[in-house]
Amino acid sequence: MFFIGEQCYKIVQMGKGMEKYPLLRKGLVCGIIVLFLGMSIIPMAGSVSIDKEHSVMPKSCFIDFITNGTMGENGWYVSNVTVTIVDGNYTYFRIDNGNWTVYTGPFVISTDGKHIIGATPDFEHIYNVTIKIDQTIPAIFNFTMSKAGIFKWKLSANVSDETSDINRVEFYFNDNFVNTSFAPGPYIVYWRGSMLLLRLKCLLFYHIPFSLFYIYVQPQCIVYDNAGNNVMSSSISN
Repeated sequence: MFFIGEQCYKIVQMGKGMEKYPLLRKGLVCGIIVLFLGMSIIPMAGSVSIDKEHSVMPKSCFIDFITNGTMGENGWYVSNVTVTIVDGNYTYFRIDNGNWTVYTGPFVISTDGKHIIGATPDFEHIYNVTIKIDQTIPAIFNFTMSKAGIFKWKLSANVSDETSDINRVEFYFNDNFVNTSFAPGPYIVYWRGSMLLLRLKCLLFYHIPFSLFYIYVQPQCIVYDNAGNNVMSSSISN
């Protein structure tokens, strides 16, 4: 008789006939050893504690995002963007590789630029979405017109955009489309025509005197960035 924990076990003597079956005797010994090891392991397994309050227990290992905002061109938003994580229970998120934060509901991204939103239910499966925002119009540093030959004029614009970059510059003269110059520049086009004939036309048809010609007749340019934001020049810089 021997004890394992609080259990009592009794070995029954099988008699001299047991000696005739050595394999049966060895099997009985092995069975007792296995039983002893099993009883000793069970309390160890029961002693493992699980912190259910702080552990991540996702309903699903797949996460999807819903982004809501005013879409411009080329995948750029031109407004603040509200981000919703689908099935966000027991989910953490971060913005631009920042600290992980418990997701409690939709949040807003308002700063210009490219942002990477990450989400995870278990810190092993991480899902990302890229959001591009540009709410700022391009900048025009100067816009000039200069003579480039007989009946030929050069229109040039010095422009920039800090977020989505310049897409194109459209040039107009006297409200008439001249041409488009695409990125990366330089943003230059040429207009062919007689300034004297244009002055006479304005005088005869629109009663604009020569002295006021450059007030009423102005070249213009419209600058577009890749998000679709645009700005029109106010006047040329001579």
